[in-house]
Amino acid sequence: MIALAAQSRPQQVRAAIARFEMLDRLMRRLEHADAFTSVSDRLRVLRGRLIKGRRIPLSASAGSVGGDQFGILAYACNICGTANKRRMALLQREEPSCDGCGSTLRNRGVIHALSTSLFDDNLMISEFPHRADIVGWGMTDWDGYASRLAQRLSYTNTYYHKEPFLDITSVSDSNMATLDFLISSDVLEHVGPPVIRALENSRKLLKPDGALILTVPYGLQAETIEHYPNLHDFAIVGEGEGRRVVNITADGTQEIHSSPVFHGGEGSTLEMRVFSETGLLADLKTAGFSRVTICAEPCFEHGIYWWYPWSLPIVARP
Repeated sequence: MIALAAQSRPQQVRAAIARFEMLDRLMRRLEHADAFTSVSDRLRVLRGRLIKGRRIPLSASAGSVGGDQFGILAYACNICGTANKRRMALLQREEPSCDGCGSTLRNRGVIHALSTSLFDDNLMISEFPHRADIVGWGMTDWDGYASRLAQRLSYTNTYYHKEPFLDITSVSDSNMATLDFLISSDVLEHVGPPVIRALENSRKLLKPDGALILTVPYGLQAETIEHYPNLHDFAIVGEGEGRRVVNITADGTQEIHSSPVFHGGEGSTLEMRVFSETGLLADLKTAGFSRVTICAEPCFEHGIYWWYPWSLPIVARP
């Protein structure tokens, strides 16, 4: 039991954080994060995490935490089925946390969202039924789950620079309303503006009860931050830290943007925007998605626990 009664609320939270290494590191990161606009916001989120932490089961069985509340989590990867054990603190969105396939928390979160959307059940890919009638596309999906999905469903992984080709900003009429699901995992932050065009086309590709399985990095700031709102005819020039984005707008004006951000490479991985949760949800609604769910709940048996209340998987239906 944590004794908090004789302290102010900030003191209470900091005293509790001191007992949990991960949350201590989280607090230090949040002190410099743009996602939070005030100290009170940071304390509110951290306090919520502490409360959730005290509800984590303490047995040592699969899908639970052994030892103290923030001890070792035993889980089976829902992508490859490998049994894993990890410290809770090491379950991070982009860090590999499966000894078999190297999946990340985001990868497993995508498959969890897909499984519950298609089958209303929390299944590993190996437990998916063989259903050739379920048609889906991925948008440059991670091969670790793309190849496995193709063995169970009528699934095709598409690409922007090679076949099978998909430009989500310009889709063929023949593909409208043909998909049961579309996976877009950390793609839309790289699509040129306006992003609403990509979301509208995603909705048009889906059948009336189809599901968009969506992840993007997003924060809790008030609005989405567009780096290049007037992007039209652009090139990336220079090298290293001297790289710049040179853009000619639709009216012929030249813009030069310094310090571009790239994700995992250069060129096509240029970061176009930083989504906000509020802005993203508004864009989904405008694009015609009427049923939107943020998948914030943990799934301990498959190693899914979200430390932060942002950049979570989303399921959106027309």
